[in-house]
Parts: sequence; structure tokens; C-alpha cells
Amino acid sequence: MSRPDTAPPGRERWLWRRLPRAWAWACGLPWLAVLLRHWAASAGFWPGDEAVLGLWTYTSAGWSVLMTVLAVTVGVGCMVVRVMKGPAYDADSYPPAPRSSPLRQAQDTPPRHDDAERI
Repeated sequence: MSRPDTAPPGRERWLWRRLPRAWAWACGLPWLAVLLRHWAASAGFWPGDEAVLGLWTYTSAGWSVLMTVLAVTVGVGCMVVRVMKGPAYDADSYPPAPRSSPLRQAQDTPPRHDDAERI
């Protein structure tokens, strides 16, 4: 038996390795925008009342929840694919044996009730 790690990793491992970094960027950038907006409002560059600043904060919180749910969903999908693939063996790369299709064999079809031949 050969070593189980002979096959190259699939797309799910590529995604799995990059998922935490992508999640951090997707959740961090909106909060950076909120911090800059609050700073601009307090410095007088871009004045805004509490309702506007609260809307920016709630929007950023909603975006963070959405990105967290998406990251967890993609992570679970990656784990399911990794578990379903299992370890790779050398025998997995052999082509399948040739076989005929049972749909093309006319003698295997059941007879019709009206005794007419099938074409």
C-alpha cells in the first residue's frame, strides 16, 4: 500500500488555509471605516449626528455577522469535502475498466403488454 498523501491537495484545502485571513479582512475593513467615520465626525471634517454614526455602526455589525456566517458555511463545506474525499491512494488514479451500458442492450428490456416489438 502506498502513502496516503500522494495526491495533490484539492481546492478545499486552498480555501481552508485562506479562510481565516479572508474573514479577518472582511470583518475588519468595515470597522476601520466606522472608526474613520467617527474620527472624522469628532474632528469636524465630516460632521454627522448620532443617528448617522449609529447607522454606520449597525451596518458594520450586520456586515460582520454576515461574513462570519459565510465563513462558517464555507469552512463546514471544506470539512465535508475533506472528509468525503478521504485519503488518496495510488489505485484511485487508475482509469475505470471498460463496460457496456445496460441501456443499450435490447434483450434486457421487459416485454410490452401489447406484444409490439421495441425499436
